Amino acid sequence: MPRIEAENIEAHVEAQTQRILDSAMQLFAARGYAGTELRHIAEAVGLARNSLYRYYPGKDQILLACLRRDMGPSLARVNDLEEKIVDPRERIFAWLKVQMDIAASACHGAMQMVDSLQHHSPEFLEEIRNLHEPSAATLRRAVSEVLAGSPRDPALVSKLINSLLRTGAAAMMDGGKRQAIETELEYSVDCILRS
Repeated sequence: MPRIEAENIEAHVEAQTQRILDSAMQLFAARGYAGTELRHIAEAVGLARNSLYRYYPGKDQILLACLRRDMGPSLARVNDLEEKIVDPRERIFAWLKVQMDIAASACHGAMQMVDSLQHHSPEFLEEIRNLHEPSAATLRRAVSEVLAGSPRDPALVSKLINSLLRTGAAAMMDGGKRQAIETELEYSVDCILRS
């Protein structure tokens, strides 16, 4: 019988889950997603591989759990924007700041792994979309408010802003200076929002 290393079963499961996710992220970063097998994660945590299956049925589910955990605080910040910032333009620039914080985090590395993989199931890709949708919806609503009464397409403008953000995040990952990238990003988004 496995040894419980906490006050109770729930605390043990939570601690073990965090160890699995931490170890997986380290292995994904060191070996790449494709180069990491479930046995590597199990060994890093000190579990038998069949014990790892009690927590997660596969590697995709581990990656999704890592993303949910690591994106959680940033997504909560995005959700708070609509309550805390009335002016939609200010909300868009606050949204950009949160997104750049995400790009500077370890979570962004995991997101890049997702983008680089070709084999994902439709269910996995739907889960990734679901993770991003609340943040994307916040941007779309703010852009719609800024462009209200204009013939411009808020959905297209939101996609353009997202494209600029991805480019800025990639530039930062390539060693660009965050402040310079954010300044240029804000300038470019301001130009796009002008009616």
